[in-house]
Amino acid sequence: MNEVYVSINGKEKVVQFINGNKVLVEGKEFQFDLSKDNEYHYFLRLDKKTFDITKVAKDKNKIAILTKGNYFECIVRSKLEINAETILAHSEKSRHKEDVVSPMPGMVLKIQKKENEEIVIGESVLILEAMKMENEVTSPFSGLLKKIYVQENTPVEKGSKLFRIE
Repeated sequence: MNEVYVSINGKEKVVQFINGNKVLVEGKEFQFDLSKDNEYHYFLRLDKKTFDITKVAKDKNKIAILTKGNYFECIVRSKLEINAETILAHSEKSRHKEDVVSPMPGMVLKIQKKENEEIVIGESVLILEAMKMENEVTSPFSGLLKKIYVQENTPVEKGSKLFRIE
């Protein structure tokens, strides 16, 4: 059984092709028939409903369509493509060397990690007070907290280096 992941306007659905004319969408089985009028015009029959579809744009796995006056942006990917994207995103993040800068002016209240400590993506490194609010500054990726440039109870400007992750 072939399986694809279809994202339509940001909502993902799993579509399983059972055979040449049956699909399973979120546990519901449909008979389907797709016929091509030309490169841009298709007819899709799902059970007893027919859809007149116009392909507006196509770019690799992305397709934009019009049907019944509604516009839809669709992304179609296999499980293998999703896994590859996840692995690539993780491996790119894990090779970063980056200085993290202050997103706003404020006062460093508390440093929660130590230099040469392993940290994971999203983990809080320090607390920055700005406009009487405490803001967590988190790690943008996993790695080694190589250097901390600031000290507790010291002011920082927007864009000041806070720490380095490698």
